[in-house]
Amino acid sequence: MLNVQNYRVTPSRISFQSNETNTPAQEKPVNKPYKTSAGLKTGAVYGGIEAIGGLIMGMPLYSLAVIPVALLCGNYIDSKINNQNAELSKKIKTQDRKEIIEQNPNVESTRNGNFYNKSNIGKKTGAILGAIAMPVLNIIQKGKYTNALGLIISPIEGVLGGLLLGAITDACANKKAKEHADKQAFRANV
Repeated sequence: MLNVQNYRVTPSRISFQSNETNTPAQEKPVNKPYKTSAGLKTGAVYGGIEAIGGLIMGMPLYSLAVIPVALLCGNYIDSKINNQNAELSKKIKTQDRKEIIEQNPNVESTRNGNFYNKSNIGKKTGAILGAIAMPVLNIIQKGKYTNALGLIISPIEGVLGGLLLGAITDACANKKAKEHADKQAFRANV
């Protein structure tokens, strides 16, 4: 007579479990607002370049001061953009699409029809922060030898630099926000 051994189809110990077994079928994925760090990155790059330039020109105090100032400005712009994104995320959950577009001039839609916040706060805030930060850095750099012409030119230089850095920050944040909106919509439909 033949003797057949008993084989298990499934192992006695399961080494992993899929996420599908842990989440109920009726639960939808959570849509989180997009959080940017473009301002911090832009500030870090700008601060690093300015610090190297300051060291080459023999201004060590300026080199030490420019990095934290640039990082603080970038972080402030990021927090403003992230607050706008969080507000838009709340409105998307509670309001009609037409109401959102009518009430918010900065709301744009992607090619797929998903909403995102098209930020321009980097340009505005960057210009203001540049007008304040550059005279302060000029005073730190030159100390008591600061002349009147330097105090007149430095805010103009700060406005132009802040406007440029703010535009770069806005462009990077808007590109990523657009991608994030499409990814969130794709995840919600899957």
